[in-house]
Amino acid sequence: MDKKKDNQIIIRIICVIASFAFWLYIANSENPERDGRIIVPVELENIDVLGKSKLALLSGQKFEVTLRVKGPMLEVNALTASKFLLKADLSKSILTKGINRVPVYVERLPSDIVIMDQESLKVDVILDNLIEKSVPVKVDIPVTTKPGFISSTPVLYPSVVYVSGAEQYVNNVSYVQAKTVLEDIEKDEELNLPLQPMDEAGRVVKNVTISPQIVNVVIPVKRTKTVKINVETIGNIATGMILEGIEAVPATIDIAGEDEVLESITEVNTEPIDLSLITEDKTIEVKLILNGFTTVKGENSISVKVNVDNIKQMNLSPKIKFENLGDNLEYTADTDSVSLVLMGAETLIQRITEASIQCTVDLSNLGEGTHSLPISIKVPDGVKIESVSPHNIDVVIKKKPQETEPENNTGAETNTTHSSEETSTTVE
Repeated sequence: MDKKKDNQIIIRIICVIASFAFWLYIANSENPERDGRIIVPVELENIDVLGKSKLALLSGQKFEVTLRVKGPMLEVNALTASKFLLKADLSKSILTKGINRVPVYVERLPSDIVIMDQESLKVDVILDNLIEKSVPVKVDIPVTTKPGFISSTPVLYPSVVYVSGAEQYVNNVSYVQAKTVLEDIEKDEELNLPLQPMDEAGRVVKNVTISPQIVNVVIPVKRTKTVKINVETIGNIATGMILEGIEAVPATIDIAGEDEVLESITEVNTEPIDLSLITEDKTIEVKLILNGFTTVKGENSISVKVNVDNIKQMNLSPKIKFENLGDNLEYTADTDSVSLVLMGAETLIQRITEASIQCTVDLSNLGEGTHSLPISIKVPDGVKIESVSPHNIDVVIKKKPQETEPENNTGAETNTTHSSEETSTTVE
């Protein structure tokens, strides 16, 4: 059974070989005519006429036709598209937006080949309106500078360019962009960069023309400096109130400018605040006065905190401390306290006690006798002394008596004389 099957396979192979040999004989000896088909590209001529007609080619088109050919079998079988040259002359057709069927003519073909229906050959050419519009120029240039320097906004020329092409492509263009990276710069940089058309989503738009194609970019670089902020004021706080403080937020600011300008600047002034309009604690936005320089972060104003309080008076009678009495001396004074009238912010006055006040009389280098001495008074910061009584105090200084055995006299008068040992305990 297997032997019979093998014989059938052999017979079939022999038949195929015999048929191929017979075909070769007929082709080489007779070479009969036959029909065929081949796809051939078409070249467009006089494309420049589209611009004159305000038209533009849409991208992605393949201009080709399928030829029905006739000729000797061997030649037809060996045909390739490169053996043909087909052209379509756009200047010889009336063109409009949309699909245009343009006639195709044959400029070259093999000598033994005939193109059937040659007069009816046409190629589809899809056109759109040719438009032009202006778009802004943007730059994407990350910049790092060396310490003590800062770059500012790039200066562009031109800042607007024209984009032209097929309407459906040009309408997608929102702006054109130049990109590069600059690192560790310390002086102005000037660049000439190519432009790319971009849509709203930041994607490149193809098949459009930019004019001009290059943008000149100057990156200004300036030196920086940190200076304090000085808050200017005019007018006075309303009667019955006191200005507790003015604070600029921030207290310092970084500025940038030319070297000769920065050298002369130690502080940045604000526009004046009218204190007569302040009746309560307030935070105010105040403009900075920037002459010949800029701030590093581009700020032109800061916040200023103004704190005020009601004025309040207080009467106190703190004790006087007598200090630095000489050895073996004692003193008597006509009073041991002083009457004060203090004035200040209500929140501060409320915290004042007699212990907050230092009233002292200096007895150093004084000998026996009666002395009229000033009273030194120290009060907390922010408190004003409105009145003092007395301003001076009479002090009698004399030598201490010789020590004697104390007598046990009950009911004797209280001794108002103070010795140097007593005064020493009051010195802090």
